[in-house]
Amino acid sequence: MSKRRAAKVKEDVDDNYDADDTSARNDDDRGKTKSTKKEGYNIYAIVIIAMFVVPGIIGATLYVIDYMYPEAAATRKFKEKIMNCYEIANPTKLSDVDKFIAKYQGRETALYAQLRNKYRKVPECQLY
Repeated sequence: MSKRRAAKVKEDVDDNYDADDTSARNDDDRGKTKSTKKEGYNIYAIVIIAMFVVPGIIGATLYVIDYMYPEAAATRKFKEKIMNCYEIANPTKLSDVDKFIAKYQGRETALYAQLRNKYRKVPECQLY
């Protein structure tokens, strides 16, 4: 090989090594640069999952509680019906609903009959 050709090959080889070193440095730098990916939990994913899971858990819990304590479930339903009636017919008596429930405990049909007679034109009060 001629001296000129040898020098040219050596320059090309040196340039290739420099290029390899540069790419190697860039590869090393890629790992060291600041990443935009955050570590930890993705809060948005957790919120979306919670939106679907939590209502089911609450519903199942209420169902179990109603099964375990049927008297409490009946009282709650009784109170809801009375509240619905008074919300439409006479909102001023909403604060007295707890008194009515205590007074007519075990005699709910009597209270229903009185509400039916008193508020005949209100369909929400036509209980039973």
